[in-house]
Amino acid sequence: MKNWIIAKLGGFTTVDDFINKVNLLSNSDKHKILTETVKDLYNTINSDDILKEENDKWLYEGRELTAPEVKNLKEYAENFVNSQLFKVLDKDLRYQANRRMFIDSQSNDDLIAGKLLLYLWDVVKTRLKRI
Repeated sequence: MKNWIIAKLGGFTTVDDFINKVNLLSNSDKHKILTETVKDLYNTINSDDILKEENDKWLYEGRELTAPEVKNLKEYAENFVNSQLFKVLDKDLRYQANRRMFIDSQSNDDLIAGKLLLYLWDVVKTRLKRI
């Protein structure tokens, strides 16, 4: 009787019932379910969690930012990019990456590590300048 009530209410009485239902869903729905299921176990981040601009609206963690929040965010990004600290970090990171690739390199992995560091820093700089 309990299983019949659960099934009538749209629930699943066994794990196999759930898996069979999930297999009928689209890949994007499967991804959402999986992400939601493991979010407490792993550091899961999806496209809704990052800052993005859509239709002249700024969204962060799934919510629309207010005009003052957007203004502050843009000011912070601009101030940081123009700061002495940013210039110090920029030179230091490029130095460390070049040192890893050209001076301390002992294997192809060292070269790759340096390139990845340069790529990551480029991503950060580009993101700050686009805000």
